[in-house]
Amino acid sequence: IGAKTVSYSGPANAPGGATPTYTTSVTFASGQATGLATTLVDAQTTTITPTISGGPTGVPSSSLIVGAGTATQLLFTQTPSTSGTAGTAWTQQPKVTVEDANSNIVTAATAVTLAINTGSGTLTCTTNPVTSSSGVATFAGCSLNTAGSYTLKATATGISNSTTNPPITISVG
Repeated sequence: IGAKTVSYSGPANAPGGATPTYTTSVTFASGQATGLATTLVDAQTTTITPTISGGPTGVPSSSLIVGAGTATQLLFTQTPSTSGTAGTAWTQQPKVTVEDANSNIVTAATAVTLAINTGSGTLTCTTNPVTSSSGVATFAGCSLNTAGSYTLKATATGISNSTTNPPITISVG
């Protein structure tokens, strides 16, 4: 067939929620196309359907499973209560999600540590560090022992930190 333009659509969940259509030039030799490439960044199950210029619409591919990439960032998906009493566990406890560079949740178990970023005092949690489950580290029983204004940070080896915002205001107990 030689050189042809191939358009293909999919995946359904592209960045920004759009359904993209890709167009690229490929060369066919012995019934095989070379030069067709794309990058899928959202973790999902999808299909891709090709259309060849001057030819028939292709058959949709089998389901393609795109998994999350390597963990690169942490995100507070539930911030702790913005106020509390020294020595008393917060009403709302922090949850930290482990993500790849494209904000896909990384489900591999990751040890996440919660620490004081700004402020002076001692942070206590039932367990710290917490190992993530299905990509989320859920902290429990966390409190600060000294009155003041604090921000917290979540850390994990080799992964960008995340900090809380707004600050937590702790009053005297």
